[in-house]
Amino acid sequence: MADRTPAQAVFCDFDGTITTEDTFVRVLEAFAPEAWAAVCDDLFAFRISLRQSIRQVMATIPCDRLPEMQALVATYPVRSGFVELLDDLEARNIPFYVVSGGLRCLVEAVLHPWRSRLAGLYAAEVDLSGPTIQVYSDFESDQELVAKVQVLDKVGASQAIAIGDSITDVNLGMAADLVFARPHLADYLRDRGKQSLPWDSFHDVRQELQRRWSRH
Repeated sequence: MADRTPAQAVFCDFDGTITTEDTFVRVLEAFAPEAWAAVCDDLFAFRISLRQSIRQVMATIPCDRLPEMQALVATYPVRSGFVELLDDLEARNIPFYVVSGGLRCLVEAVLHPWRSRLAGLYAAEVDLSGPTIQVYSDFESDQELVAKVQVLDKVGASQAIAIGDSITDVNLGMAADLVFARPHLADYLRDRGKQSLPWDSFHDVRQELQRRWSRH
């Protein structure tokens, strides 16, 4: 990808967006059920930050369980139309960035067949130097472990298109020019006065983008 500011760029969540299940939540439910149960209600009610909650839960999981976590995530399929969307975007030289609030190693366990087709993959990194998993990222904020708006600002696209499904995508959705939002994210954005477009599969995203492209 050339080092220039793209006219358009797509910023897509991973868990529950590219995958049909919220894979990171499934991992936390499977490997840290008690710690996840202790924070999940407060997290989705915005009473605890993403950064604090994820760090708190991950720190209860022994490092040697990471391969099991990757194996579990690798069993989840991608949502219909994903590859076709990549095809459409590549044909128009529109970069596609995956921006996940989860762990890079888990995202790559699913997306490795298409990794070379992504303009970038931004997610949390793991530190396995201690007995339990510690997490960090180069794009942290006070509230978010992976502050997706920082990634958007780094790319600097003239038009940012966001695709997401839930709480980790709220700030990205608010900052983007065009937002495709599944039900939970759509509700969060509506509460904040932001309009979004509903979608179920990536075929829906493709059709809407093609409609918009055809007008120009």
